[in-house]
Amino acid sequence: MLYALAILIVVTLVFVIIRAGATALEMTGLSRDASRFQALSAFFGAGFTTGESELVVNHPVRRRIIRDLIVVGNIGIMSAIGTVIVAAGKLDFTNDPRTAWGKIMVILIGMLLLWALAKTPIPTWLIDRSVNMMLSKTGMLRAMDY
Repeated sequence: MLYALAILIVVTLVFVIIRAGATALEMTGLSRDASRFQALSAFFGAGFTTGESELVVNHPVRRRIIRDLIVVGNIGIMSAIGTVIVAAGKLDFTNDPRTAWGKIMVILIGMLLLWALAKTPIPTWLIDRSVNMMLSKTGMLRAMDY
């Protein structure tokens, strides 16, 4: 069960990091929709070429945020893959298949709960608010409303 918990922790961190990156991009004046899309695109390395991506590349603070998301995304994806490989190696279908399927079900149910939690307004508001406060206090970004 420890591996199932590790996978859920990695997925939770991915959600939080993408949300934090989107909030940081939004604080630079990018629209909410564009900032979420660009944060997802940078984290997963999709590299879409759009007019919105030019808005990101031509702004030094946004470029730094995207750069950090790309680096953290590569680290996060590699750690997620490693965790899944180790967890899958620990599943033993020969001795007691019910235990192995139980672990898989825990992971799937946990992922569904995390997804549902990510769609509710309170956790997203808390993440947005805390990232906004941290970035405002450090002086790295200042909120701009266009």
